[in-house]
Amino acid sequence: MSDPYQLWFGPGGRHLVVTALAVEHVDIYDGKTLQLLKRLRLPTMPSHISFAPDGNTVFVSLQSNGRLVGIDLRTLTTSWQVSVGKAPAGVFWHDHQVLVGIMGGDYVAVTDPANGREIRRVKTGRGAHNLFYAPDGQSIYVTNRVEGSVSLLNAATLDVVRTYNVPNGPDCIAFAPDGRLWVSMRWGGRVAVLDPKTGTHETIAVGRSPHGVFLTRSPTLPGAGRPAALSLSTA
Repeated sequence: MSDPYQLWFGPGGRHLVVTALAVEHVDIYDGKTLQLLKRLRLPTMPSHISFAPDGNTVFVSLQSNGRLVGIDLRTLTTSWQVSVGKAPAGVFWHDHQVLVGIMGGDYVAVTDPANGREIRRVKTGRGAHNLFYAPDGQSIYVTNRVEGSVSLLNAATLDVVRTYNVPNGPDCIAFAPDGRLWVSMRWGGRVAVLDPKTGTHETIAVGRSPHGVFLTRSPTLPGAGRPAALSLSTA
């Protein structure tokens, strides 16, 4: 793979889509054979990915030119490309809409998946970056990298119901079985372990520029039911 930045399998595993941020293209693979089906040149800085539930469309943010792209996976062609705001980052399918974190602003753009046009703006905090469902699906968490906060949205209304202080560039989130959030602190070399009930957090040093977070459990290890391992990408 050429400079993979993010890679995701679509619904049913039919396609694997890889963004190559530094070399400015998106690769579409057959999800079963991993054969490269199409390379789409998409300047500039293709980064985050989200799929429509039917697996026929993938949405990709282009960080340097402020655009969101819809790609038809049946024809392997670009359906549309529109401006959504400065430095769009996280892309997130929710309730027949596509939400985009606008890192160069302080809001999440709510867009129409048919054409990418903006429907609404949800103000969260400076550097709105990435979006994650809470395990119960009733809430959405948004990391605000510049402000140093995490916003909690009501999934039904998209209203902000609470904001947590998480400094040093909060980026990605993983959810532990005990209800706490593990949040990578991109500019602090640490991961924050946040209690969403109290709003307090502790931090763990992990190394320079932690990015993605993945928690796994194993019933064969002591303390089953709690995270048995933590993995952080530092790309």
